[in-house]
Amino acid sequence: MNQLSDNQPDIRIDYDEEGLYPPEDYCGVWEVYWPNRQLKYRACYVDGKENGEVKCWWENGILAQSGWRDHGECRGLWTDYFEDGARYKETEYRDNDNFVVRWYSNGTIDRTEVWKEGRHME
Repeated sequence: MNQLSDNQPDIRIDYDEEGLYPPEDYCGVWEVYWPNRQLKYRACYVDGKENGEVKCWWENGILAQSGWRDHGECRGLWTDYFEDGARYKETEYRDNDNFVVRWYSNGTIDRTEVWKEGRHME
């Protein structure tokens, strides 16, 4: 983990996942940057757990994932994207049930999935 400059001590450059996560009891916004200085990851933390909006970006600057966490637990709609920005997957988190839609890179639906209490339902 390296810093971009001495006058920006809260910015982290991630070369091999080191520094990707904050200390155990961290509170505040945590950002990690790719070596090319593009933003890689941003989330708010409360007591060391993601709390609020979470976003991740590909090294080319395109959004890779966005969603919401409540004290570390995924909540609501999470969207994942291919590196070109096309939608790859949407997951709706509702308590112990998850509803997933996956797309091919051309935008057509690949499949849908239902998960209940951590188990894939056929």
